[in-house]
Amino acid sequence: MQRHWTGGWPANRAPAIQGPRIDGFNEPRSVCLKEAQTYRAEVQATDHEADPFVFAWDIRPEVVIPAGSYAGGLEKPVKPIPGLIRDPAAAKIGFTAPSQVGAYRLFVTVKDGKGHLAYGNVPFRVDP
Repeated sequence: MQRHWTGGWPANRAPAIQGPRIDGFNEPRSVCLKEAQTYRAEVQATDHEADPFVFAWDIRPEVVIPAGSYAGGLEKPVKPIPGLIRDPAAAKIGFTAPSQVGAYRLFVTVKDGKGHLAYGNVPFRVDP
């Protein structure tokens, strides 16, 4: 955004990501997982200055969007479900799908150690 607003790049740019993606699913809008089964996911990250990355993954139930909500204004935050992700600080993770049927999201945050980050998520459904 700084480049668009000022015409110049910042001294240190934020990381850029592709994904995340869950292995075996090429279309992120149609990911259906089996309850309590294991899967793998990954994110591809790049940084203009080659800063080292710190990854943080979590899985949360899908947010309920109340009628009349605008830009998330009336949404109630949901907490991550603990214990589903093995090594949540890695670029590639193994995880267990939640054991309850429903809609969820897999989130990843990629930090560059310079105060910048990239953020992504992929929605999925858990079916029996």
